[in-house]
Amino acid sequence: MTWLVILHGAYWRDVSPDVFREHGKRDDWSQLVCDTFDATESLCEAEHDGLKILIPRGTVIAAVNLQDRQEVRGFALPASDGDVHR
Repeated sequence: MTWLVILHGAYWRDVSPDVFREHGKRDDWSQLVCDTFDATESLCEAEHDGLKILIPRGTVIAAVNLQDRQEVRGFALPASDGDVHR
């Protein structure tokens, strides 16, 4: 499956600009396209080209399954202020 994960924080791009990209609408967000994404624990687990990445759950704004464009599924996690960003 292919996932689009939107993260709070531009600093993710400092970690790896090849993996984390700038979000088109918000400068303070980063985005990641990954093969797998699991948010069942406090550290979310993503896999990108065989690289396993652990991401604090509080920084995940949204994750969307892009595998089937006819039936896109996803979820949004609340930000630290309690609001869900859309």
